[in-house]
Amino acid sequence: MLTAQAINVTRFDLGDVGGLRVRLGYAPLTTALSLALDAIGGRRRGAPESWRSALRLAAPPGSQHALAPLTSGQHSVLPSCLLPAPTHAPEPVPVQLERLRATDPALLLAQLEEIFDGGTPPVRWRSAALNPRRWLDSYVGVLAVSWRVFAPLWRRGEAVMRREAERVGLAVVHGAVEPLLSTLLPSARLRDGVLELPDPEPTSLHVPGRELVLAPMLSGHRAGALGVEGDAGWLAYPARGVGQLFDASSANTTDGLSAVVGPVRATLLRALDRPLTMGELATIGGCGPSTTTYHCERLEDAALIHRERVGRSVRINRTERADALMDLLA
Repeated sequence: MLTAQAINVTRFDLGDVGGLRVRLGYAPLTTALSLALDAIGGRRRGAPESWRSALRLAAPPGSQHALAPLTSGQHSVLPSCLLPAPTHAPEPVPVQLERLRATDPALLLAQLEEIFDGGTPPVRWRSAALNPRRWLDSYVGVLAVSWRVFAPLWRRGEAVMRREAERVGLAVVHGAVEPLLSTLLPSARLRDGVLELPDPEPTSLHVPGRELVLAPMLSGHRAGALGVEGDAGWLAYPARGVGQLFDASSANTTDGLSAVVGPVRATLLRALDRPLTMGELATIGGCGPSTTTYHCERLEDAALIHRERVGRSVRINRTERADALMDLLA
């Protein structure tokens, strides 16, 4: 269930907070979903405009339609099978995406029926209900593109996440879990072991006797997600200090790399943290194919990229010289 602005309240019952077992989780794909809903779905949660623009430029056709069931109106309750729950240990995001892609369409329909008390799902869910397999593929496709754009920022945020892990660890060791929980989501209130969050579709979730996984996200300050998965409850929240990463990201638009190679070529070089096709680069850079080809030829002339044939496609790779240049100008 994703939190949203509303006058009603969802109750996340934690039981005896003093005896709560708390563990840190990893939520890169949860973060990607939160940012996609912000940038593409229009559910503003405080992400910086530079991040939102990058996601919108890379979004495949039909992305807004794929996210519409999750963003239309003020509804916040989602089928749990659609939520990429935080993992207990680092797990490759492509593995998580394939797990989501393999979701049984019958499970999605059953959870929709449960959410809406056996009635016909509202109009916003009609495309998912009529052809759940096609809709699931579109939904996972949006998440995959969002992660591809966001992955370099996630890696750049390692220091922020490390400090957040230390903060959570200290709170657990010193018995300060209750004040910690009170600071994670700005709109939430902890009272008598129950975390209350404003929510247009209020529900109740129960964690007593289970483990609580706290998963920091590199997201807008109003983002948040929670749920129950197996024998654990989980809460994803914006990591403290993420604003510093926002500032660094914004500064990149006028940094040394852009000044040396130009903003378009700087964007292309940053996108090449993994091999990409010319078409993928054109999408990320927001340029037409001919413009992208022109800039790539100039980068290749400068020995900053090279091309490699993989099967029937040609992949663009960043060179060691480009990596050194980016490190120098970072």
